[in-house]
Amino acid sequence: SVQSVLDIVGLDLEVTDGGYRASSAIEMTPRHLALTGLKADVIDSDLNGDLKLSFGDVPRLDMDFHSRLLQLSAWFKRLDEYAEVDPAPDSEDDLKTPPTSRELKQRLIPDTPLPLDWIKHIDGRWRYRVDRAESRENAHSTLVLDLDLNGGVLSTRNMGWEGTVSNGWADLEVDARRVPYAIDLDFTSTRVPLLWLIAGGDVPKQEANYRGSLTASGATLREAAASLGMDFDVEIAEVHHVHKKDAPSGTALKLGEIVAAARGEQGTGSVRFQSERRGEVPGDHEVVMSS
Repeated sequence: SVQSVLDIVGLDLEVTDGGYRASSAIEMTPRHLALTGLKADVIDSDLNGDLKLSFGDVPRLDMDFHSRLLQLSAWFKRLDEYAEVDPAPDSEDDLKTPPTSRELKQRLIPDTPLPLDWIKHIDGRWRYRVDRAESRENAHSTLVLDLDLNGGVLSTRNMGWEGTVSNGWADLEVDARRVPYAIDLDFTSTRVPLLWLIAGGDVPKQEANYRGSLTASGATLREAAASLGMDFDVEIAEVHHVHKKDAPSGTALKLGEIVAAARGEQGTGSVRFQSERRGEVPGDHEVVMSS
């Protein structure tokens, strides 16, 4: 019973029993606990691999897992079911009352501690490979995640994905040895249609390249967001065919207005534009943020 195990370890999470199947060889010595040949089927997904927990001054947890199929849509549906609660009697009145500026800020960027303190208390290497991760019926990809935990620092050895909607990789490092925490992220991705993932519809045919890099520090999410600051330059470069006369293009101007509005500026604000007309290029747009 999954619920019984959760009760034993003290996790307050309601899980409906049934539909879970797992098997593994278990070895336990005064120095370690090991699960080898683990095979599990949970919510239309499978999990296979090994786990070893070594005891010491700093425990070490090593995991090497592989899934042939990860049905993310089924997991999302189950989480939504858990999240459903009956509305309070006065909830309708609360919706009609505009939030205060403090309440609004708290909703947008929570001022709760980042849950990263555990990184200081365990070492290990976590590897996970997925042959097919399905987020929707017409969206699937492979996934590789290889993490190191060492001396209070979590870092990626390898993180990448390749599929019908997006291909990319990412590097992440979280330094929890001191507060505020230090977070560094670099990523490159193609075809990341976020609105499509939310709204549905056919897989978009257009392609786009996304590159990003950020460094943040803070003990809470709000502190980390504030550390990013707004002190960066934005330039939008657009290339179209020689028959297009207006410059910058309407799309480039709209992108500029979106960026400027996020920075509290009117119109396109301080956003700079570069326009080029050549050949029969249907339209390329690139947004570069630099500091």
